[in-house]
Amino acid sequence: MIKVREYMIRSLRDLDLRPLYSVTNFVTFHAGSPSRTNKVYDGLFRRGFVIRNLGGKVLCEDCLRVTVPPAPIAAEFIRALEETLDELRE
Repeated sequence: MIKVREYMIRSLRDLDLRPLYSVTNFVTFHAGSPSRTNKVYDGLFRRGFVIRNLGGKVLCEDCLRVTVPPAPIAAEFIRALEETLDELRE
């Protein structure tokens, strides 16, 4: 789980997102803005990923939280996130 969490944190940084350091079984990351956060959440949901939208929490208005899954699912999550972010750039 630790290796997968580290992979996810590195991958989120590579996507220009801001993950928070974690020693837990989930990763929280800043998506950029509250409106962008909702779009990322919706895009991931459409792709079959259920994550937690932490919007509205103090200092985390643009945060999403994902549970650290098994490695193959983590790779799928990162691909789905890349696709979602690409859609938002278009």
